[in-house]
Amino acid sequence: MLLNQLVEINQKGSIASSVNFGMLDDLKKNLPLCESFIFNYDSTKPELSTVGILDAVRRSYHSPNQPNIHLMIQQYGKGKSHFAIAIAKQLNFINTTTARSLLSSISNYQ
Repeated sequence: MLLNQLVEINQKGSIASSVNFGMLDDLKKNLPLCESFIFNYDSTKPELSTVGILDAVRRSYHSPNQPNIHLMIQQYGKGKSHFAIAIAKQLNFINTTTARSLLSSISNYQ
């Protein structure tokens, strides 16, 4: 088996610079931001990966016994706002092109 049969490269993936919450209402920037977000997962420390954080948010919606406040601390320019905008769009627009793009990116980790 070849590596390209196991791994798919996100052709739209990029590290967006200077993402801020003002972009949340900018419809022309939402889809590219969501399509370009690169999700990651570390099975040894899932709480430190974007997919693990997303799972923690999901659990907090489904159980009153789970923490419902999530704090991300990282240096400037590490993708916190980019992640927040991508997830906020996912939660607000379930049946949109933006949401489908995010779900497609996340499904690579299942």
